[in-house]
Amino acid sequence: MTNVKFTKSQINKVAQMAQNGIERVIRPAHTMFDGDIVFSLSCGEFSADVNLVGDMAADSLSRAIVSTVEISNQIA
Repeated sequence: MTNVKFTKSQINKVAQMAQNGIERVIRPAHTMFDGDIVFSLSCGEFSADVNLVGDMAADSLSRAIVSTVEISNQIA
């Protein structure tokens, strides 16, 4: 979710780019059976470059995946 005002097609592009975060840390990614999906929301009045936000979303998603795996390994 971002506080940047994007059009429907722009926020869809952010979600598509965020999918790259999955590919960065999970191999193989996007198989027929894994069900990975990214949702994105835009509700705000600020402006920003869609490519920059998409890249930041991919980076955030990959960091979240790594962090989750690290935490679950500590619990196990």
